[in-house]
Amino acid sequence: MRKLQGFHSLQILDLQDNLLNQSSAFELSGSLAQMKNLKHLILRNCNIGSTYASMIFQGLIVNKGLEVLDMSNNQVSDNVTPALIKLINEKRDFQTLTLGLRSNQISQQGYNRIKDALLKQVSGRRGFRESGIVYREEIKIQLAGNPIMVKDFQSQLDALAQTFSGMMLI
Repeated sequence: MRKLQGFHSLQILDLQDNLLNQSSAFELSGSLAQMKNLKHLILRNCNIGSTYASMIFQGLIVNKGLEVLDMSNNQVSDNVTPALIKLINEKRDFQTLTLGLRSNQISQQGYNRIKDALLKQVSGRRGFRESGIVYREEIKIQLAGNPIMVKDFQSQLDALAQTFSGMMLI
């Protein structure tokens, strides 16, 4: 992993199907902070639990260009939500974000925390209307295959998506 630190212009990092341990998650976190041009990080099926995911989210806080983070098919649980919420709160300048958390262990409670953090951030941007700053967000959260038990779950996701895609502050 240490060799990744020299790839400052890297835009896509696909580590799918590689088993990450604590040491490699720590090294990856440190490398991500240096990869300013990284747009896509694919970590599907890498045996990542919430502890490792939290390390990775910490490294992504300083990364300004990330658009896609795919951590599908891992063991990420609700324990990761504080680190993920911190990432959401710190990344105030993203305009597109696809967060792939399919087939993990996110429950209804974790989903609600993530949703509330995203809504809070968008509602905080409404204050920029007077300053003439324009924001257009496209945020996707992919949670299929998690133990979320919500009546009419898809319509709730669609409503949340409308909140973001309809945001254009002038």
